[in-house]
Amino acid sequence: MELGNLSNLQRLNLDQKNLMGIVPEAIFDISKLQTLSVVQNHLSDSLPSSIDTWLSNLEIIFIEGNELSGIILVPISNMSNLISLDIAQNFFIGNVPKDLGNLRRLEYLNLGFNQLTDEQSASEVSFLTSLATCKFLKALWIAGNPFKELQNLEHLSLSHNRLQGPIPPQFHDLLSLKFLDLSRNNLSGVIPKSLEALIYLKYLNVSHNILQGEIPDGRPFVNFTVESFIFNEALCGAPHFQVIACDKSTHSRSYSKTRLFILRYILPPIGSTTTLVVLIIALWWIHKPDNLAMPTPIDSWLPGTHGEKIPHQQVLGATNNFAEDNLIGKGSLGWLYSHNYFLNLIQRLNIMIDVASALEYLHHDCPSTVVHCDLKPRNILSDNDMIAHVGDFGIARLLTKTIYTKNNDLGRDWLYGTR
Repeated sequence: MELGNLSNLQRLNLDQKNLMGIVPEAIFDISKLQTLSVVQNHLSDSLPSSIDTWLSNLEIIFIEGNELSGIILVPISNMSNLISLDIAQNFFIGNVPKDLGNLRRLEYLNLGFNQLTDEQSASEVSFLTSLATCKFLKALWIAGNPFKELQNLEHLSLSHNRLQGPIPPQFHDLLSLKFLDLSRNNLSGVIPKSLEALIYLKYLNVSHNILQGEIPDGRPFVNFTVESFIFNEALCGAPHFQVIACDKSTHSRSYSKTRLFILRYILPPIGSTTTLVVLIIALWWIHKPDNLAMPTPIDSWLPGTHGEKIPHQQVLGATNNFAEDNLIGKGSLGWLYSHNYFLNLIQRLNIMIDVASALEYLHHDCPSTVVHCDLKPRNILSDNDMIAHVGDFGIARLLTKTIYTKNNDLGRDWLYGTR
C-alpha cells in the first residue's frame, strides 16, 4: 500500500527507520496529515517549495537528525496551524525567515546545529524580534549556528510572551547588548550572574516574572532601579533595589539540615545493620560445621564454652568457697554466681534479652509503670533452664500519675516499695 493512498492519515511516524534519499513525495499527497516525524534517518536534499500548500494541516514537523540541506523555505511561515517545528542537526544554510512570526500558534522551535547565519540580514537576527508575535512560544533553540553578527546585537525585546524556564546564561555572549527586555513572561529561577559581563547594557527589564534569588550587584546592575525587578516571586539584594536583604546563612542552614538528616535517618540504620552482621557472624562462628577448618573462635579462651567439665576445686576457688559476696540470688529460682565466665556467648546473650524483656514489661505493660531503681548483676537470678529473672524490688517505685507541686512545678506521684 502506497502512502499516497492513505488520504485520511493524520499522524505519520517514521523515526529511526534508516530511510535514505529524498523525502518521499507520496508523503505530500496526504492532505489531512497533522503530524510528520522522520527523526534520525538519512534523508537528504531539500524540502519541497510547495510544502505549505500540500500539507496545510500540519501541526507538528519533526525532521531532526537527518542530512537535509538548502535554505529554510519561506512558505513554512505560511503554515498557520504549525505548533512544533524541529529541524535541528541538519545542514540548512542561509538566514532564518523573518516571517516565522506568522506562526501564531507556535510553541516549540528548534533550529539548533545547522549552518544558519545572519550575514545578509539588515537588522541582525531580526527573526528573534518577529517571534515576539508568537504568544504561545515556550521553547526556542538556536544554538550551534554560526550567527557571527549576534555579538553585535544591541537591542533585544522578548517581553509580553509566555516564555518559561530560566533566563539563558548564554545571554552574556551578547557583548554589545544595550537593551534587554524580558518582562511579562513566566521566567523562573535566578538572574544569571554572568549578565554582569554585559558592560554596555543600559536598560534591563525582568519585571513581572517569577524570578527569585539574589540580584547581581556587579556592573552594569549598579545603574538599574527597582522598576527593572518588580513583581517577581522572591528576589533579594542591595537596598536600592527595594528588596529584602539576602540571607547569607542559607548555606549554613542547608548544611545543618543535611547533617541532621544524616544523624537521624542514615546513621541509625547503618549502626543497626552493622550490629546485626556482627551478631550473625558470631552465631555462625559458634555453630559452624565441624568439618570446616576455621580459625579458633573468639571465645575459645573462656572455660566452659566447649562443654568440658569444670573440676569442683576450680569452682570453689573461683567463688571463694561459695562466699556470700559472690552470690547473686537464691530461692526457688535457683542461683547464679557473679563469676559468669562459665557461660558461653549464647547464654550471656539470652540473659541480656531476658532482662531487657523484663524491663520492657515493667515500663510499658504493667498497670502502673514500675521503676526498679536497683538493677545490677547480683539482682539477676537464673532458674534451672537458664532463664534470667529480675529480682529484689526492695526500692522499686511505681509511677502512677502527673501532679503539680505547690510551686506549680510538674511532678510525679511515687509509690515506694518495701523489702
